[in-house]
Amino acid sequence: MVFVSLLAMSGISTTQANYYSAGGVLADCESKKAVEQAYCMTYLAGISDAHNALVYWKNLQEPKFCAPKDATQDQLRKVFTQYANENPQSLHLAAASLVMNAFYKAFPCKLEN
Repeated sequence: MVFVSLLAMSGISTTQANYYSAGGVLADCESKKAVEQAYCMTYLAGISDAHNALVYWKNLQEPKFCAPKDATQDQLRKVFTQYANENPQSLHLAAASLVMNAFYKAFPCKLEN
């Protein structure tokens, strides 16, 4: 119930909750409004944290990206916005996919010998 209330306050309808477009996240990331920037930062941090949890729990055979431990939320925002702006043909796609692609390109994992 609380989640639905937060969605209602955010302006995201409950029918959109499972499909946040990359264009929507990009708009939030580039917005001058603090609340929209906060949605962006939270979304990007959530994708990164979920990925790290799956790696830790060994639900992924190998990490898909390896962001530096000291990467900031602002750095994640810049990585995503650059990638999204370079790939406008993909802005209608699910945001999680484009975020993962941006992080994969920016933070490749180095194989240790």
